Amino acid sequence: MLSGNGPLWFALALLGFCVVLAVWKQLVQMKNPVARETKSPPGPAVWLSFGVALVVVTFLVRLVQPIGTNILNFQLCFFPQYSAAFIAGVAAGRHGWLNSMATSRSARIAGWLGLLGGPLLLAVVAWLGGPPPEHGPSPYDGGWTAQAFGLAAWEQLAGLALGLGLVAVFRRRFNTAERFARWLSERAFGVYVLHAPIMVALTPMLRPLGGNPFLRMVVLTVLTLIASFAAADLTRRTPGLKKIL
Repeated sequence: MLSGNGPLWFALALLGFCVVLAVWKQLVQMKNPVARETKSPPGPAVWLSFGVALVVVTFLVRLVQPIGTNILNFQLCFFPQYSAAFIAGVAAGRHGWLNSMATSRSARIAGWLGLLGGPLLLAVVAWLGGPPPEHGPSPYDGGWTAQAFGLAAWEQLAGLALGLGLVAVFRRRFNTAERFARWLSERAFGVYVLHAPIMVALTPMLRPLGGNPFLRMVVLTVLTLIASFAAADLTRRTPGLKKIL
Protein backbone atom coordinates (compact mmCIF):
# COMPACT_ATOMS: atom_id res chain seq x y z
CA MET A 1 0.00 0.00 0.00
CA LEU A 2 1.24 3.47 -0.87
CA SER A 3 0.12 4.74 2.53
CA GLY A 4 2.69 2.43 4.14
CA ASN A 5 5.68 4.04 2.45
CA GLY A 6 7.19 5.17 5.77
CA PRO A 7 10.16 7.54 5.40
CA LEU A 8 10.26 6.84 1.67
CA TRP A 9 7.39 9.30 1.20
CA PHE A 10 10.09 11.89 0.49
CA ALA A 11 11.62 9.83 -2.32
CA LEU A 12 8.16 9.29 -3.82
CA ALA A 13 7.36 12.99 -3.58
CA LEU A 14 10.67 13.87 -5.24
CA LEU A 15 9.95 11.33 -7.98
CA GLY A 16 6.57 12.98 -8.54
CA PHE A 17 8.17 16.43 -8.75
CA CYS A 18 10.70 15.12 -11.27
CA VAL A 19 7.98 13.54 -13.42
CA VAL A 20 6.04 16.82 -13.48
CA LEU A 21 9.23 18.72 -14.36
CA ALA A 22 10.09 16.30 -17.17
CA VAL A 23 6.60 16.55 -18.68
CA TRP A 24 6.61 20.35 -18.36
CA LYS A 25 10.02 20.64 -20.01
CA GLN A 26 8.91 18.45 -22.89
CA LEU A 27 5.77 20.52 -23.46
CA VAL A 28 7.63 23.83 -23.26
CA GLN A 29 10.55 22.75 -25.44
CA MET A 30 8.18 21.37 -28.05
CA LYS A 31 6.54 24.79 -28.34
CA ASN A 32 9.55 27.07 -27.83
CA PRO A 33 13.01 25.55 -27.31
CA VAL A 34 14.99 27.63 -24.81
CA ALA A 35 18.75 27.43 -24.34
CA ARG A 36 20.34 27.34 -20.92
CA GLU A 37 21.29 30.87 -19.83
CA THR A 38 22.98 32.57 -16.91
CA LYS A 39 21.12 35.37 -15.12
CA SER A 40 21.65 37.41 -12.00
CA PRO A 41 20.11 35.83 -8.89
CA PRO A 42 16.97 37.35 -7.34
CA GLY A 43 17.48 40.29 -5.01
CA PRO A 44 16.21 40.71 -1.43
CA ALA A 45 12.87 42.15 -2.58
CA VAL A 46 12.16 39.12 -4.76
CA TRP A 47 13.10 36.67 -1.99
CA LEU A 48 10.92 38.56 0.50
CA SER A 49 7.99 38.49 -1.94
CA PHE A 50 8.64 34.78 -2.50
CA GLY A 51 8.55 34.18 1.26
CA VAL A 52 5.34 36.16 1.76
CA ALA A 53 3.65 34.27 -1.08
CA LEU A 54 4.78 31.02 0.49
CA VAL A 55 3.25 32.06 3.83
CA VAL A 56 -0.11 32.79 2.18
CA VAL A 57 -0.16 29.56 0.18
CA THR A 58 0.79 27.50 3.26
CA PHE A 59 -1.97 29.14 5.29
CA LEU A 60 -4.55 28.45 2.56
CA VAL A 61 -3.49 24.81 2.13
CA ARG A 62 -3.86 24.25 5.88
CA LEU A 63 -7.47 25.35 5.71
CA VAL A 64 -8.23 21.98 4.11
CA GLN A 65 -5.15 19.98 5.17
CA PRO A 66 -4.19 21.08 8.70
CA ILE A 67 -1.04 19.89 10.46
CA GLY A 68 -1.46 16.29 11.58
CA THR A 69 -3.43 15.14 8.55
CA ASN A 70 -2.10 13.24 5.56
CA ILE A 71 -3.12 11.64 2.30
CA LEU A 72 -1.32 8.35 1.61
CA ASN A 73 1.32 9.41 4.17
CA PHE A 74 1.92 12.72 2.40
CA GLN A 75 1.46 15.64 4.80
CA LEU A 76 0.21 18.19 2.31
CA CYS A 77 0.32 20.93 4.96
CA PHE A 78 4.09 21.09 4.40
CA PHE A 79 4.11 20.61 0.63
CA PRO A 80 4.01 24.30 -0.34
CA GLN A 81 7.52 24.65 1.10
CA TYR A 82 8.72 21.39 -0.50
CA SER A 83 7.33 22.39 -3.91
CA ALA A 84 8.72 25.92 -3.67
CA ALA A 85 12.17 24.63 -2.70
CA PHE A 86 12.17 22.24 -5.66
CA ILE A 87 11.12 24.99 -8.08
CA ALA A 88 13.69 27.41 -6.68
CA GLY A 89 16.41 24.74 -6.96
CA VAL A 90 15.52 24.03 -10.59
CA ALA A 91 15.53 27.75 -11.39
CA ALA A 92 18.89 28.22 -9.62
CA GLY A 93 20.43 25.42 -11.65
CA ARG A 94 18.82 26.59 -14.87
CA HIS A 95 20.08 30.17 -14.57
CA GLY A 96 23.34 29.62 -12.70
CA TRP A 97 22.23 31.41 -9.53
CA LEU A 98 23.72 29.16 -6.89
CA ASN A 99 27.29 30.41 -6.74
CA SER A 100 26.25 34.07 -6.87
CA MET A 101 23.67 33.51 -4.17
CA ALA A 102 26.13 31.66 -1.96
CA THR A 103 28.66 34.48 -2.11
CA SER A 104 26.17 37.33 -1.75
CA ARG A 105 25.91 39.57 1.29
CA SER A 106 22.12 39.21 1.17
CA ALA A 107 22.31 35.45 1.83
CA ARG A 108 24.52 36.01 4.87
CA ILE A 109 22.19 38.67 6.23
CA ALA A 110 19.18 36.41 5.63
CA GLY A 111 20.91 33.63 7.54
CA TRP A 112 21.55 35.84 10.55
CA LEU A 113 17.97 37.12 10.45
CA GLY A 114 16.71 33.54 10.44
CA LEU A 115 19.07 32.46 13.21
CA LEU A 116 18.38 35.40 15.52
CA GLY A 117 14.96 36.56 14.40
CA GLY A 118 13.43 33.10 13.93
CA PRO A 119 13.29 32.22 17.66
CA LEU A 120 12.09 35.76 18.44
CA LEU A 121 9.26 35.50 15.90
CA LEU A 122 8.26 32.10 17.28
CA ALA A 123 8.21 33.52 20.81
CA VAL A 124 5.96 36.38 19.66
CA VAL A 125 3.60 33.95 17.91
CA ALA A 126 3.41 31.74 21.02
CA TRP A 127 2.96 34.74 23.34
CA LEU A 128 0.17 36.32 21.28
CA GLY A 129 -1.49 33.04 20.35
CA GLY A 130 -1.32 31.41 23.77
CA PRO A 131 -0.76 27.75 24.59
CA PRO A 132 -2.53 25.13 22.48
CA PRO A 133 -5.48 23.36 24.13
CA GLU A 134 -4.87 20.10 25.94
CA HIS A 135 -7.77 18.47 24.09
CA GLY A 136 -9.26 19.01 20.67
CA PRO A 137 -7.80 20.63 17.56
CA SER A 138 -5.13 23.27 17.96
CA PRO A 139 -5.68 26.70 16.37
CA TYR A 140 -2.04 26.57 15.25
CA ASP A 141 -2.64 23.55 13.03
CA GLY A 142 -4.87 25.27 10.48
CA GLY A 143 -8.06 27.19 9.88
CA TRP A 144 -9.07 30.84 9.82
CA THR A 145 -7.10 31.71 12.94
CA ALA A 146 -4.34 34.20 13.69
CA GLN A 147 -2.34 31.38 15.31
CA ALA A 148 -2.36 29.32 12.11
CA PHE A 149 -1.24 32.30 10.06
CA GLY A 150 1.44 33.19 12.60
CA LEU A 151 2.85 29.66 12.64
CA ALA A 152 2.88 29.53 8.83
CA ALA A 153 4.68 32.90 8.75
CA TRP A 154 7.31 31.73 11.21
CA GLU A 155 7.90 28.42 9.42
CA GLN A 156 8.24 29.81 5.93
CA LEU A 157 10.09 33.07 6.58
CA ALA A 158 12.53 31.57 9.09
CA GLY A 159 13.00 28.48 6.91
CA LEU A 160 13.72 30.54 3.81
CA ALA A 161 16.16 32.80 5.65
CA LEU A 162 18.02 29.89 7.24
CA GLY A 163 18.16 28.08 3.90
CA LEU A 164 19.81 31.05 2.20
CA GLY A 165 22.18 31.46 5.13
CA LEU A 166 23.21 27.82 5.07
CA VAL A 167 24.01 28.02 1.37
CA ALA A 168 26.39 30.89 2.18
CA VAL A 169 27.93 29.08 5.18
CA PHE A 170 28.61 25.86 3.35
CA ARG A 171 30.02 27.76 0.36
CA ARG A 172 32.50 29.59 2.60
CA ARG A 173 33.32 27.01 5.28
CA PHE A 174 32.61 23.53 3.96
CA ASN A 175 33.22 23.72 0.22
CA THR A 176 35.51 20.69 0.23
CA ALA A 177 35.34 17.14 -1.09
CA GLU A 178 37.63 14.98 1.00
CA ARG A 179 37.77 11.26 0.34
CA PHE A 180 35.80 10.23 3.45
CA ALA A 181 33.21 12.94 2.87
CA ARG A 182 32.71 11.74 -0.71
CA TRP A 183 32.36 8.17 0.52
CA LEU A 184 29.62 9.20 2.95
CA SER A 185 27.89 11.37 0.36
CA GLU A 186 27.79 8.61 -2.24
CA ARG A 187 26.04 6.30 0.25
CA ALA A 188 23.73 8.84 1.87
CA PHE A 189 20.68 8.00 -0.24
CA GLY A 190 21.20 4.29 0.33
CA VAL A 191 21.29 4.95 4.08
CA TYR A 192 18.04 6.90 3.81
CA VAL A 193 16.34 4.04 1.97
CA LEU A 194 17.69 1.22 4.16
CA HIS A 195 17.82 2.70 7.68
CA ALA A 196 14.20 2.04 8.65
CA PRO A 197 14.19 -1.79 8.31
CA ILE A 198 17.65 -1.94 9.89
CA MET A 199 16.48 0.06 12.91
CA VAL A 200 13.37 -2.13 13.24
CA ALA A 201 15.56 -5.25 13.16
CA LEU A 202 18.02 -3.93 15.74
CA THR A 203 15.48 -2.61 18.25
CA PRO A 204 14.36 -6.02 19.67
CA MET A 205 17.99 -7.03 20.13
CA LEU A 206 18.57 -4.18 22.58
CA ARG A 207 15.45 -4.70 24.69
CA PRO A 208 16.91 -7.50 26.85
CA LEU A 209 19.77 -5.24 27.88
CA GLY A 210 17.52 -3.10 30.07
CA GLY A 211 19.00 -0.02 31.66
CA ASN A 212 18.39 3.62 30.83
CA PRO A 213 16.12 3.92 27.75
CA PHE A 214 17.91 7.09 26.61
CA LEU A 215 21.24 5.26 26.66
CA ARG A 216 19.73 2.44 24.64
CA MET A 217 18.41 5.02 22.18
CA VAL A 218 21.94 6.40 21.71
CA VAL A 219 23.33 2.88 21.24
CA LEU A 220 20.57 2.07 18.76
CA THR A 221 21.26 5.25 16.82
CA VAL A 222 24.98 4.54 16.54
CA LEU A 223 24.48 0.89 15.58
CA THR A 224 21.83 1.80 13.00
CA LEU A 225 24.09 4.43 11.49
CA ILE A 226 27.02 2.03 11.16
CA ALA A 227 24.88 -0.83 9.86
CA SER A 228 23.07 1.42 7.39
CA PHE A 229 26.28 2.74 5.85
CA ALA A 230 27.66 -0.81 5.68
CA ALA A 231 24.47 -2.03 3.98
CA ALA A 232 24.51 0.92 1.58
CA ASP A 233 28.13 0.17 0.71
CA LEU A 234 27.34 -3.49 0.00
CA THR A 235 24.30 -2.49 -2.04
CA ARG A 236 26.38 -0.16 -4.18
CA ARG A 237 28.70 -3.07 -4.96
CA THR A 238 25.77 -5.08 -6.32
CA PRO A 239 25.53 -4.91 -10.13
CA GLY A 240 22.63 -2.74 -11.28
CA LEU A 241 21.94 -1.15 -7.90
CA LYS A 242 24.76 1.39 -7.88
CA LYS A 243 22.87 3.61 -10.30
CA ILE A 244 19.80 3.54 -8.01
CA LEU A 245 21.38 3.75 -4.55
